[in-house]
Amino acid sequence: MNFEIDTKIRGLKRITFKDLYKQKCSMQESSLIIHTIWLGVELDLHDEEAGRMILTQKMAWNLIKYLFRFVITGKL
Repeated sequence: MNFEIDTKIRGLKRITFKDLYKQKCSMQESSLIIHTIWLGVELDLHDEEAGRMILTQKMAWNLIKYLFRFVITGKL
């Protein structure tokens, strides 16, 4: 998996990559006052805008344990 890191308008960092289906995905800093990131698919298989979620630091922390378990075991 290749990651591209760039800086968007207002100095916000973005990491882009492609998922298993070659869909363009990203994780991007948000401009909200509280620390948040955007995460998800930018363009779907038909190059149409897709959905992204916005996560707080606490929400990302809560997801880490499930992602880590998946990395280790292949299961949730």
